[in-house]
Amino acid sequence: TADDELLKDVLAAIGFKAYEISSYEMLITLAGAAGAAQDVPVLEQSMKEEREMGDWLGSHLPGFVHAYLQQQAAK
Repeated sequence: TADDELLKDVLAAIGFKAYEISSYEMLITLAGAAGAAQDVPVLEQSMKEEREMGDWLGSHLPGFVHAYLQQQAAK
């Protein structure tokens, strides 16, 4: 594995969270336009959970970078 695999994985996870959040936003808009308002609360809850995970990843990003730097320094 590459030395920076951890950092790449975190970046990929953050990018995927952005994709998921955008997908839920799109589905909410589509549900509204299709008259499926009953589905919106479930979609909004799922989007909220994805945002929370994205926020968690973002807030822990410095820790991931520091862990990577410590790992590199130990080599």
